[in-house]
Amino acid sequence: MRRQLVDESTEACQAEVLTQLARIEGLRGEFARGDALIDEAVRLAGEDAAPVARIDLERGRLLRSGGDEESARPLFESAYARALAAEQYFMAADAAHMVALGLLAVLDLAHAYDRALHDLVGLGRS
Repeated sequence: MRRQLVDESTEACQAEVLTQLARIEGLRGEFARGDALIDEAVRLAGEDAAPVARIDLERGRLLRSGGDEESARPLFESAYARALAAEQYFMAADAAHMVALGLLAVLDLAHAYDRALHDLVGLGRS
């Protein structure tokens, strides 16, 4: 990937490569390093819609992987909207998938809460 960064001819393309390097750092648990790469990507991306969408997507992944689902969700939603506007449909689907994963976590929590309430009500009837 580092080689790809050097080979890219535009700053917007370099920004997208940086987001993928940030993703790798996130998978390694190196969130601060990932954030630094995203910050560099922001500087290079300018107003180009595709790298800006990718920046939101990958910063959201870093946050989610670091345990901050609440801050990640708006970034995934933004990435989805920006990717659609840029006609980057694969990236839009990826962002929608990340939003859905967050919603599944909320549904799992709600189900656990419902189950706990059901158990408590059942205990009261004994």
